[in-house]
Amino acid sequence: MYPVVARARGWEGVAEVSISVSAGPAAPSLHLARSSGHAILDEQALQMLGRALESTPLPESLRGRSFVLPMPVRFSLEE
Repeated sequence: MYPVVARARGWEGVAEVSISVSAGPAAPSLHLARSSGHAILDEQALQMLGRALESTPLPESLRGRSFVLPMPVRFSLEE
């Protein structure tokens, strides 16, 4: 969901969120790897991917592995 304030102000950008998964039982973690230039868009990207992680199980083929997955989130008013 596009933040209402950002839409009203015409803010766009790409926030890159890194998802880190460890080989152990710890839950995946998120951090902002690159800012969109707007804190509200960055926070929305983190929240959106956090909700997705909570509801999406890790595929069996990736369990027990450590990896980092960069996820760019594009906020564009044209789409």
